[in-house]
Amino acid sequence: MTRRLSRRGVLAAGGASALAALAGCSSVPFVGGGSDDDPLPEYDVADLAETIRTSRVETSAVYPAPVPESLVDAHRRRATDLLDSVPESPSFPNEAIQTAVRHEYEHAADRLSDTDDVDDPITLDDVGTWEHARDDAAAAAFAYRAASGEFDAADAARWRRRVEDDYRTERRARPYRGETVLDALAVAAELEERLETARRWLRPNESFPENPETAPREVGDVAADLERADAGVATVRGLREARPDDGLSDHWGAIAGAAGELDDVYHETVDEVAPYLEGDPEPGEIFDSDVSNATAAHDLFEAAVPHPDIERAEAALARSNYATAVREYTRALLGSLVVARSADAIQAGEHGTPPDVATVRNTRQTAVDAVHSLESDRQSLLAEQLATGLRRHIDYRDRNLLSEHANDRSVVRAAGGYTYVAYAAEQVPAVADRVARELDANGE
Repeated sequence: MTRRLSRRGVLAAGGASALAALAGCSSVPFVGGGSDDDPLPEYDVADLAETIRTSRVETSAVYPAPVPESLVDAHRRRATDLLDSVPESPSFPNEAIQTAVRHEYEHAADRLSDTDDVDDPITLDDVGTWEHARDDAAAAAFAYRAASGEFDAADAARWRRRVEDDYRTERRARPYRGETVLDALAVAAELEERLETARRWLRPNESFPENPETAPREVGDVAADLERADAGVATVRGLREARPDDGLSDHWGAIAGAAGELDDVYHETVDEVAPYLEGDPEPGEIFDSDVSNATAAHDLFEAAVPHPDIERAEAALARSNYATAVREYTRALLGSLVVARSADAIQAGEHGTPPDVATVRNTRQTAVDAVHSLESDRQSLLAEQLATGLRRHIDYRDRNLLSEHANDRSVVRAAGGYTYVAYAAEQVPAVADRVARELDANGE
């Protein structure tokens, strides 16, 4: 039985702009069938990959505040110091312990040697790269110390308590200040999200072994989690200190109020697409048209449906992480509209099996152009941030096609993903406008 989506109430209280966006006609449809039993065309994957290599998309996050080079330097120095504390060929009487410690060392050494130096301007991605290098180095360093009898459960507990104290300090200091409410939102959401990630790493994923000297790898796992949390809190502190509050307006009230209002807006809006989100539906159970595994429609549906996942937004609201909640509700609203847009196109029989790589290349270019138009118009910081997520989706599909394992099925999957991006870009202006109105930021 087909569960049709009505257009009534889309983007609740959003006005005509949302409805117009949903009704907008995309230039990406390719109509045609193709069932699981039919062979796919023999795509020239190498030709498509060459196009991608010469037109990669930028994936750096939008962050309207300083990212100090000192942060990268601090993470790099910490990672290097940890690795340098381990001999290049650690030796222990027990061969199994020696093998475990050497494995951790070699893995960390490879990771650091593969981590490139960064160039100006420093981005959050650069900071993240060196943050992650720290946990591998910590796994090696503390595996060695445990095997040497120099790191035990009491040491780990003291480390955890110190990071928890630092976490609480940063949580109390969360700034909701900015030149505009959108600036304040972007910065506060970034810091909140990083703190939340650190909090999760502080929850023990591994119990500390009773005999750490005989379990260096397990100790390394515990240390890596603590190092991830430590690095995350240090990044938040560095970003906060790089942006003094002097002269910046406090936007806490506007952001907190918008978070609560957007919860209502989302739940009114998502009622329209609820049939597509119940359980884990297969496309063939929902649509009358062909949505077999051989069609781009199948992968379009799978790309679109998981996005209105509201749990992160609701959890952020419950923890008073209001900036994060606004960011997540914004993403969820966009997701609900993309589900609606995709469902209409699939039901109309669009997005069958791409006939050739030229079609997929054109679909990709449509997606790239659609996202680029969001950035060039500079409609709002909200639109720019949503565009970043869409660029990363294009990059994800690109990397799959550049993989040595790419095949004809990869081409069909990519076509569905690129179509998803094009449809999402259609909806971004309406979503950004709706959220900006809740923040009273339409003039920014």
